[in-house]
Amino acid sequence: MNASCASPLPRGRSSLTGACVGRFIGACVGVIAALLVVPWVLAGFARGAPRAVVLGLGVLRALSFGVGLAASLLLASALEGRRLLPVPIGLARRASYGLFRLVWPLCRVMGCNDDDVRRAFLLLHNGLVWAWWTGRRPSRLLVLLPQCLDARLADRLTRILDGYACSWKVVRGGTEALGEVRAAAPDGMIAVACERDLLHGLMDVGTRVPWVFTVPNVRGDRPCHSTDLDLEALERILVRIALPRPRTDAQADTAVTICASHP
Repeated sequence: MNASCASPLPRGRSSLTGACVGRFIGACVGVIAALLVVPWVLAGFARGAPRAVVLGLGVLRALSFGVGLAASLLLASALEGRRLLPVPIGLARRASYGLFRLVWPLCRVMGCNDDDVRRAFLLLHNGLVWAWWTGRRPSRLLVLLPQCLDARLADRLTRILDGYACSWKVVRGGTEALGEVRAAAPDGMIAVACERDLLHGLMDVGTRVPWVFTVPNVRGDRPCHSTDLDLEALERILVRIALPRPRTDAQADTAVTICASHP
């Protein structure tokens, strides 16, 4: 996956999260391998069985193999940043949620905590969206920010967002965020929140918004209080998907004045 596609890792936990990303990918490969092996196992049960049983097992074999093949192409697309499965982005994202549900219990057994598993999935989800990205910039881009962000980020965050053609809202939770999505009807979205809220939000939004990117925030000592944000990670996404906002006359005059005072 491109470095520009990756969401920021939590400070002080990058090695742990990186290991869990590897475990998450390993769990995905394990689930996919199981799905591809099942048809061969079922073939053994079909020998000498009644016709109805043979037909039923044949359907299960085809279904298992098809799901395994699709999941393998989905994972490869996310990792390579290239679209390898000829389906719409909405269907690809829904399929990724199904794969996540299969992999989640296995990751827990492998020792990853819930937030690290969610973060690993969000990284791969961003890679999946980039793989399907057509290069056409959204005309109604919405950026959703959590209320818990540290107030010290406000000025820098506002300057970044004001440089791009997007609308942005500060929301207090998933219900309010979903209401903003329904009201704005965006064709592209960047969501900033904790891993749990981002994952639930992705599933709630579904296919209402085709292009959804996520940036997990960085929690401090207490959850939902003065959280930090990797502004560079946010801007890397904005640079690729958002149109630059035209400068106002006042901004242009200011730029000219600054340039004139620094020959």
